Amino acid sequence: MTSTTAPSDSGILARAAGNRLVKTVAVLAVLSLLSLWSWRSIIAAGIVNHAPSYANVGDVGQGVLFMKWLPFALAHGMNPFFSRMMFASQGINMLSNTSFFLPAFMLAPITVWSGPVAAFDIGVILAPVVSGYALYWVLRRYDMVVPAALIASLFYAYSPYLMHEVSLGHFNLSWMFFPPLLVYLLDEIFVRQQRQFVKSGLALGALCIAQFFNSLEILLDSALVGVFLLAVVAATHPRAVVSHLRHAALATAVALASAGVVLAYPLWYAMYGPQHVSIFNTSVSTVDNAVNSALWPSAPSVFGSRPSFLGRIDSGFIGPVACLLLIAACFLWKRYRFMPYALLGAVVTYILTWGPFLRVSSSGFTHVKGPDYWLLNVSFLRNLQEYRFADFTDLFVAMAVAACLDSFTKWSRRRPLTRSAYAQVVLGPLLGALVLGFPLLGGNWHEAAEAVTVPEVFLSGPLTRTPLGTVTIVSPPDFIDRGAPLVWQAVSGLHYDDTNGYAWRQVDASGLGSTEGPLSSVSALLGPELLGQIPAPPSRVSAATMYRLRVTLLDWKVGNIVFVSGYPDQKGWDARIITAVLGWEPAHVGGSLVWTGVFQRLVVQRVRYHGLVLHGGRSRFAPLP
Repeated sequence: MTSTTAPSDSGILARAAGNRLVKTVAVLAVLSLLSLWSWRSIIAAGIVNHAPSYANVGDVGQGVLFMKWLPFALAHGMNPFFSRMMFASQGINMLSNTSFFLPAFMLAPITVWSGPVAAFDIGVILAPVVSGYALYWVLRRYDMVVPAALIASLFYAYSPYLMHEVSLGHFNLSWMFFPPLLVYLLDEIFVRQQRQFVKSGLALGALCIAQFFNSLEILLDSALVGVFLLAVVAATHPRAVVSHLRHAALATAVALASAGVVLAYPLWYAMYGPQHVSIFNTSVSTVDNAVNSALWPSAPSVFGSRPSFLGRIDSGFIGPVACLLLIAACFLWKRYRFMPYALLGAVVTYILTWGPFLRVSSSGFTHVKGPDYWLLNVSFLRNLQEYRFADFTDLFVAMAVAACLDSFTKWSRRRPLTRSAYAQVVLGPLLGALVLGFPLLGGNWHEAAEAVTVPEVFLSGPLTRTPLGTVTIVSPPDFIDRGAPLVWQAVSGLHYDDTNGYAWRQVDASGLGSTEGPLSSVSALLGPELLGQIPAPPSRVSAATMYRLRVTLLDWKVGNIVFVSGYPDQKGWDARIITAVLGWEPAHVGGSLVWTGVFQRLVVQRVRYHGLVLHGGRSRFAPLP
């Protein structure tokens, strides 16, 4: 007689935990391998000294610089919310900018050990993994099978919209863990209410804190979408409102209290702190989606890209197969109770991506006003970037795709063995490939690796011996189409503060923002190609111009001036003007020109500028050396 012992509960739980771990590792591996493949050119070239198109894209250079700022500020005991590393004469409010505090903090060890370029590249590679796994985790909480959850997470993480944002290093718009987790927590707090309100409230509070330091914009967009969907839930289930109200109110109070303790000061600083910016969006957007973007890529004209499946696109394209599954999901609302609201969210957010004026195709705008036209007239919504709601559309469509695939898989398992095997081995993968095929083909995949070359003047020579934080004028200047000077500043260890920059800075007391530097004699002379102040090389400089330059140099406390050679928009007479103004020749370091000790030497020369007036407008002209 043989006796058998039933497995203990602990053994069953251990095996279940092991299976979950194996599945989790497998899903993370798939997400990671696809991301590694998409950035294979940079990985092959070396992530320590290569970046995606940094020289001609200010956003990439800004991302590298912001990755360096947080560990630098913490190491030197500085306020991380304010910096003079750009626009040194006034500084910038880092919370008014997309300063990536969360990714910068998490990747700070890599920044310290391998430099900001490596940290930036790893952040780019991790973006679809973070976003995709967040949705996978949520779908598994809804008891969806692994294949359905995986395909949906791939669809969400590698959508054309998100891959475009990744290519520019927009961690605030590509580390999109917040929307799917927010949907799950709102469903738990206001609808299902299966957990203690304290735990749910603390989880929501912690999630909002994390998102605040990743992107305040996405936090506000998510709140807008979430409040709308909750209002729809309340309107469609009025009898359940009273029974659910106490739990929801207590959980919300816990979330607000826990998040408020941490975010009270940062939120005040972002809204009212030094150099805060409250008005960003002052013109009609030109990167919104067309009505047909979901079925066919619609290339916004601002990027000069062509509408094709293999061309670079910046839209809400999701592909015809996903659209068909979205329609099919309408019949699954009884099985998946969240489905009606996911479908409504997909439609509403897709309409929001159309912008204030509708585009029926990529050819241009019409005069038909969309919903955003009215939303942008609301004061606290005027900074909306409409096309960024495409991420929420991708999220809700991905949830619908997951529901369809989950329903198909569970249906096939109830069939006879041969039909079940055929459905799961052949039809299931084929359907998943069709869902992913169109977005993956239409997506903006890897950018070519560009070697990060830092001029020798920033790594050795007299510039490196000046005190930390010395105000420095760098030519060529950095702006939206030139990120190289920002990368130079980051790689050199933020040794100097730049008078120029590419970030949101305050223009006036109303909070109006601009990404351009303040107009001055210095920027007019050193950036004539940008500001158009000097159309032709002058043969002489007036005494008034030289006087204004010295005043500006002293007002800004400029310590160094650097001219990096090799840029076609530079003029040889730029350096001669500075030499004439300062009165001494520059040092030559690796082909670049550098003047150091400017402020101290001008003070020694006793340049008196306060109260000095040029009488009668007369000016003497000094010939250039």
